[in-house]
Amino acid sequence: MELKELKRQMVDAPFRYVQDALVQGTAGSVNGIRGPQGASTQKEMLIKSMTVKSVAATAYAGGAETTSSSFKVFFLAMVLYPEAQRRAQAEIDAVVGNDRLPTFEDRPSMPFLEATLRETLRWHPVAPLGATVLPNMWAMSHDDVKYPDPNDFKPERFLNSDGTLNDDDRQLCLRRFYMIEKPAGDFTEPEWIPGGTSHPAPFLCSITPRVPERLDVL
Repeated sequence: MELKELKRQMVDAPFRYVQDALVQGTAGSVNGIRGPQGASTQKEMLIKSMTVKSVAATAYAGGAETTSSSFKVFFLAMVLYPEAQRRAQAEIDAVVGNDRLPTFEDRPSMPFLEATLRETLRWHPVAPLGATVLPNMWAMSHDDVKYPDPNDFKPERFLNSDGTLNDDDRQLCLRRFYMIEKPAGDFTEPEWIPGGTSHPAPFLCSITPRVPERLDVL
């Protein structure tokens, strides 16, 4: 019952929020999503309302959990593979410097960072392990012919010998100012939680500013 109630809230609450904002004139542009307009009967109004709610909830759920799960995978990779983190940080420092944040215009100049993003999505896809309704992303991304040592985190697999990005971008669907490190003591092998998405079980890490005097840029 608790799960059912949470599901109902996820569907209903955002819809009510937008409706209230429209009434108060604080909604801004909602690109035409204004609820069940044009409904001639109560039944049509209910059907259209549920359609709008369901579409919005599906879009939110599909993006929110996959994004947060990918962030967790990224942080875990930086804990377990600090050399990849240091190399990406060095590239960002060389391109961006210390007095501003990166922009999308900087992206072509940072191939190793792009390779790290691709490797994050390859190393542990957040789609359910062995999913059969969707393509089996786990098998595709852990093909040891395509990706030797597939369980290792190696951004270099997405780079050519000259350091430029290769054309393997099928996986694409904070590190700037912080160092992500293992906590003091032993760090056990990570555990993975299956479900709607696959993500790491909670783990400890230390996140500290690399350049404390530049935190005012954030």
